[in-house]
Amino acid sequence: PSITTLRPMQASDLGFILLATSDYKRPYVQNWTLSIENSPVKNTTVELGYEGSTGTHYPTRYDLNQPFKYDPANPTPESARRPYPIFGEIFPQSFGLSSNYEAGVLKVRHDSRALVILAAYTFSKSMDVRSGTYGASGNDINGWAGPMDVRNFRKDYGPSTFDVKNRFILSLVHNIPVGRGARFLTHANAPVNAIVGGWQLNGIMTLQSGFPFSIAAADIDSLVGSYGQRAIQVGNPYPSGFKRSPAAWFDTSAFVQPDPGVMGTSGRNILRGPGTVNFDISLLKNFSILEHAKFQFRAESFNALNHTNYGLPVTPDNTDI
Repeated sequence: PSITTLRPMQASDLGFILLATSDYKRPYVQNWTLSIENSPVKNTTVELGYEGSTGTHYPTRYDLNQPFKYDPANPTPESARRPYPIFGEIFPQSFGLSSNYEAGVLKVRHDSRALVILAAYTFSKSMDVRSGTYGASGNDINGWAGPMDVRNFRKDYGPSTFDVKNRFILSLVHNIPVGRGARFLTHANAPVNAIVGGWQLNGIMTLQSGFPFSIAAADIDSLVGSYGQRAIQVGNPYPSGFKRSPAAWFDTSAFVQPDPGVMGTSGRNILRGPGTVNFDISLLKNFSILEHAKFQFRAESFNALNHTNYGLPVTPDNTDI
């Protein structure tokens, strides 16, 4: 619409400001590894290794104008407690975040004529304040808005949203020793060999622990002024005798809603969701049709054990915790 009258700028006109920065720093990652390998028995190697990395100058946004602490004895509105009271939220960029990752890895490989097996176990920990560019990733409840407390980013330092503490992978390729030239039915005639010979069995098993998540809470009346308000922990989420299930993954009485104007004290990503159990299997055989043409029969089953792998817990209204 056309402007008919001019008036002074009001705070309501400047309720949300995004600021670019001239202090740009290029994020970078440093990696290092150390491993030893040995072959204790024929056709088998064992490797024990350590892997580490650190990230520097990771970017984030944060509310430069987040209200100061609320005092119930002297209640004041959110706008009056902002460092710049004539403005609303102000989101500049920061390149001051860091991350680190450490892992121990054990690999065992057996490689023979009929069987190839690779087993790998990783025990690791990935820590950060934000787990994606400007925090917009996964289950970080603060999302793009940055850390919960802009005056102490370390309150958000915890397991990465993609952190997997334990991961075990077992894969195999087995040429079934049946048919001409194999261990069993080695002298089979052509018709029999065409049916029973040349089969291959493949499998992949995956076992891993669950991803971490935080316990969110409401910012009543927006007195804290945080997009990432978390609950207050008052007890053990897994008391003696508690059994995890899809209906109750942790004891909800261990967390309470903060009072109006009080910032939550529970850490970021302090609980873990359900893990993953998966087994894929395939059976295949190649048939020679012509000299340069083959036909392959393949049967595959994904999650062959039909094991249910649950996602992260959600609240009854189907929103992320």
